[in-house]
Amino acid sequence: MEKRESDVLERLFVGTLAPFVEAEGGVVVDGGTDSGVMRASGRARAETAAGYPLVGVVPVELTKSVTLEPNHTHFVFVPGSHWGDESPWLPLVGAALGERLICLLAGGGAVARADVEQNRAAGLPVLALRGSGGLADELATIGAVESAPVDDPPVVDDALRRLVA
Repeated sequence: MEKRESDVLERLFVGTLAPFVEAEGGVVVDGGTDSGVMRASGRARAETAAGYPLVGVVPVELTKSVTLEPNHTHFVFVPGSHWGDESPWLPLVGAALGERLICLLAGGGAVARADVEQNRAAGLPVLALRGSGGLADELATIGAVESAPVDDPPVVDDALRRLVA
């Protein structure tokens, strides 16, 4: 993810996503590492002093070679030694912790594609943040998933509310 996309995403998470999750009594489940979307998610939770759980799901063998994002409240270590081994676990952990689930896609590549496929197979809606690059832009462009512009917080908020209704 480029710096500009990362900055826009972090502002969106601080100003829209974290307050939304907090107000809804929600939980965020992500990949848990100190990079990209997971870093933005952790920083947003810390900056807003939110109290919702932020759960990282990480293949156990990778914990030896990556830095975990320090603002996560919990980690679930799953079997595996490669990125993507956590993909089947994300919707399972989400389902164990929450009732109304959304897969939020920002940027992304091959592992994000596996995450989206697993979430769709679990029947979860996917919201792609247009303008965040990568897979999110690809899926938004072809209309494969619901989308909202990453740089338009009110539209993102509306989409989130519609998807959890």
